[in-house]
Order: sequence, then structure tokens, then C-alpha cells
Amino acid sequence: MTWKLYIVKDDGIEVPHWEAETRERCRVEARIAQAQAGKRKVRMRIRKTEPPTVDLEVTDEGSIIRFQPLTRAGRDWFEENVSVPPYARLGAAVCVEARYAAPILDGARSEGLRIGVSQ
Repeated sequence: MTWKLYIVKDDGIEVPHWEAETRERCRVEARIAQAQAGKRKVRMRIRKTEPPTVDLEVTDEGSIIRFQPLTRAGRDWFEENVSVPPYARLGAAVCVEARYAAPILDGARSEGLRIGVSQ
């Protein structure tokens, strides 16, 4: 079992921000996220989750593809193999132009990562 911290947008949609082994670690990350937001109020929710069945979740957002590492293996692979500028990060997710997605997917698959596609 793991714990997930979600940022709750104004329209009620929950965006995954952090995943941890303990609820306390998610609380620490929530305090960090709130501090980074400054005066802007950020709503967050922590939920218990089952272990992920995929290492890397991919979402096609049109001209942007969002990669969400769901496991330590997925996060480690991304950090070691993909150069990510700070502006491309959305919480724990990484957003890239669609033209760069195929090489990233090919590399992840060749390393044995389990890939999931979400809508």
C-alpha cells in the first residue's frame, strides 16, 4: 500500500503530485507544496492507494504528452535518462511535446518499465 498526495484544482479535479510509502511523508510534501505556493492557497488531499501496476503512466493531452512516474523504478529511470527542464514539471509528472514522446517511450520499454496509458 502507498499514499498519494493530490493537488485539488478549482474545478475539483485531483492532479497526482506525490507518492510515498507513508502518510507522514505525504504530509511533509504537502507542507512543502504549500510553502512553494506562497500566499496562494492550495487545496490538497491525501489518499491511500494500492501499489501501481505500471511504472510510467502516459497521458495524451493533445500537443503535450504527460509522463507520470508511478513507481520508484519509473522515477529513477526518468531522472537518469531524460533531461527535464524545470518548466516541464507538473508536480511529479513531466510534460513534453508530442514529437519527443516516442523516443522516451521506446527507451522506457527497452529498460523493461511497465507503461500504462490514461485518458
